[in-house]
Amino acid sequence: MVEVVAKKNGKYQFATNAPAGLNVPKGTYSADVTVSVSNAPFADVTLDLALSTATADANVVISPNQLVFEKDVTMKSFRIQVTADYVVTGNTNTKVIEFTATGTDSDVFTAPSNVSFTVSEQPADTTAGTISTITTSGNCGQTTCTLDVPVNKVGMLYYAISAKRVGIDTEDFTDASCPDRATIAANAALPSATE
Repeated sequence: MVEVVAKKNGKYQFATNAPAGLNVPKGTYSADVTVSVSNAPFADVTLDLALSTATADANVVISPNQLVFEKDVTMKSFRIQVTADYVVTGNTNTKVIEFTATGTDSDVFTAPSNVSFTVSEQPADTTAGTISTITTSGNCGQTTCTLDVPVNKVGMLYYAISAKRVGIDTEDFTDASCPDRATIAANAALPSATE
């Protein structure tokens, strides 16, 4: 026997990992902002992303400006880019991204809360930050590991991870050298890439 029940509007809520106080200096782009939901849609839900009418600016670009969540998809990301042509003046530097949900299953999902961010001038100090001790949070398994990387400045962090060779022989590659930053950046996939 199968029981059919009415759908519940707004049952699942999309959320973002955008930090409070998000700042994007002009001429740069943000780290990826992730949008996630606890339950994937049965068919599809599309989130359209746009700056609010009151804060719209041609020099602020959201990419991609549309996130399509299909069956089995619970996470997507976007970036905020501010062109070098942006003019930082007065109180007009706070921007708001609004989300609109459409699609087959959109009634069952609630769009995430708006994301606010501030555009600023490039910092005068452009020296690289420093990394404190890197630690793991939680358990690391064969395929996943969460790392805590404390840094003293906002910026992009490029990294390469190499597993220690265990159990085959005594060679652990501790004398291996790491490629330079430009090589790592040139070969790195974007965070949350679907490749």
